[in-house]
Amino acid sequence: AGRFAEPGDADCSACEEGTYAPIASATCLGCSAGYMPNERASGCQHCPRGHFARTGDMNCSRCALGLYSPPASSTCSTCEKGFVPDSDYGACDACPAGRF
Repeated sequence: AGRFAEPGDADCSACEEGTYAPIASATCLGCSAGYMPNERASGCQHCPRGHFARTGDMNCSRCALGLYSPPASSTCSTCEKGFVPDSDYGACDACPAGRF
């Protein structure tokens, strides 16, 4: 996995960094937004909470301070008024009474 061969090739070639190839593939592919190639470059895995990836990104990036994203996100978002990101930036928590 993570390797490809075109008809007539004598050997398999490694995929470029940031792409993947399933078994018996003739080409390497980029992952969809919200996903990055898995460790073996045999498929894609979703970005974890608090991270995002655009189509073709090699890795998921962490959301900036004050933003959040659920798993498999292509962007980070701001919380609604009265809410702040939780500890792993994956959702929004309401501000407690007396705080805003």
